[in-house]
Amino acid sequence: MTNNVLQIIIAAVLGGSGIIGIALYFIRRWLEQKLSASEEVRALRTQNRLLRARLEDELHHAQGRVLFWLHRAIVTGTPNGELEEAFNALQTVEGKIKEHDREIVARNS
Repeated sequence: MTNNVLQIIIAAVLGGSGIIGIALYFIRRWLEQKLSASEEVRALRTQNRLLRARLEDELHHAQGRVLFWLHRAIVTGTPNGELEEAFNALQTVEGKIKEHDREIVARNS
């Protein structure tokens, strides 16, 4: 009797909606993985855009400082160490931007 009941339950699960349910489970799982992967890519792109905007702000600030101290050196005729510091800061920011660009290229290759 128990064998018959067990056979009926197994036949109902495998023969009826069980296979469809199992197939739908794997399809849903596959879709969720694809969606989570695309969400991760979107979040990474957003993070890259924010970092790029911050680096661009730093670059504009450094360029402004170089121009200010360059103008000051031309007007007064005596360059000082602040022009050199501003130029070094500009080179540092440009290096950060190049490094960020390299990371993006390496990640996408």
